[in-house]
Amino acid sequence: MPRDIPVGNGRLLVCFDQNYCIRDLYYPHVGQENHIGGAFCRFGVWVDHQFSWVGVGWKRDLTYTEDTLITEVTLYHEGLGLLVVCSDTVDFHEDIYLRSGGTGPSLYR
Repeated sequence: MPRDIPVGNGRLLVCFDQNYCIRDLYYPHVGQENHIGGAFCRFGVWVDHQFSWVGVGWKRDLTYTEDTLITEVTLYHEGLGLLVVCSDTVDFHEDIYLRSGGTGPSLYR
């Protein structure tokens, strides 16, 4: 099944679905054993004594930064009043998956 935003380096491949869940993780041979095993890894947020998994109730924009293999994911939850911007990549030389993220002013208001 195709995935929305994969990142990889030829030895490590991380694939996300439309809900920004990691669905596939291949290492050290892309296409052989999927270490997620048919399940998925969720991303959740705890803010002001409230918790929410990213998914239903979130507006999501999953793209890549222009001319790169770095994701640019914008997540907005109206009920929490929260905008989260994340970037994901796999290092070209080392088999390392990296994610950075933070909050910012709402783009949806």
